[in-house]
Amino acid sequence: MRIDRELNAIGRILKILWDFNLQDRRRIAEYIHERVETTRGLVDAMAEVEHRAKITDSAQEPLLNSGSQGKPGGFRLANDPMEDGDEDDSGGSEGLAFEIDESCAEEAAQ
Repeated sequence: MRIDRELNAIGRILKILWDFNLQDRRRIAEYIHERVETTRGLVDAMAEVEHRAKITDSAQEPLLNSGSQGKPGGFRLANDPMEDGDEDDSGGSEGLAFEIDESCAEEAAQ
């Protein structure tokens, strides 16, 4: 039963990551890697990423800034300012701050 939830969580995050460009995928993967110490942590991290993606999909504000050609770009995790020299095709330095909401992660994991 627990393995099914874990595999389901992994499948959901892979589906979400597919929509991001390579630079954004790396940042999200690093975010998850830093926070996952247990299997439960994996499920919680996946649920939070999925929750954030759903919120921004339905919100007025896009999850990613559009680049000059409409390509996604500029996704930044909270406390991850764009540094000088970073390659960014967003056409700007603004991005959505990806912050953890513990209650949402717990809700989604149940």
